[in-house]
Amino acid sequence: MKPGLAHRLKSMNPLPSVCMVMAVIALAGCAGTANPVFNSSVNKPYIYSHHENQSGIGVPREMVGATGEVRYCQGGLPQLIKARQQEAYAAIAEACGGEDKYVIRGELMADASGSFMGGSFKCIGNSGRAIVFKCTGKLPMPTGATK
Repeated sequence: MKPGLAHRLKSMNPLPSVCMVMAVIALAGCAGTANPVFNSSVNKPYIYSHHENQSGIGVPREMVGATGEVRYCQGGLPQLIKARQQEAYAAIAEACGGEDKYVIRGELMADASGSFMGGSFKCIGNSGRAIVFKCTGKLPMPTGATK
């Protein structure tokens, strides 16, 4: 006589199935677009107002006289880091009016938190970067003046 369905369900070990489901959920969360390790999102350029790029105590020399900065996350896969850098340079070119209309003043460690597709993200540790730039052509309107 064959054992019934109830007997077969009792004899099954649920641990492998539960572990598999948990692994799929965890990997889906890690690979989601809101995770800075896997997405290539870059914050929009922040254009300094006149008082934000003046010299003073604690102001990095890269920021003195600069036009603005673009922040991105340098953590994760090398291909995505390169994509984020290229996206940051494209954002700078757009803000300054062309690829030949800006000079990179330097790259600083920064808090590169923000949002992407409705989800918020934050770089972990020291992986946040800010590319500080100076426009050589037209000067865009400061970010604070546009809000």
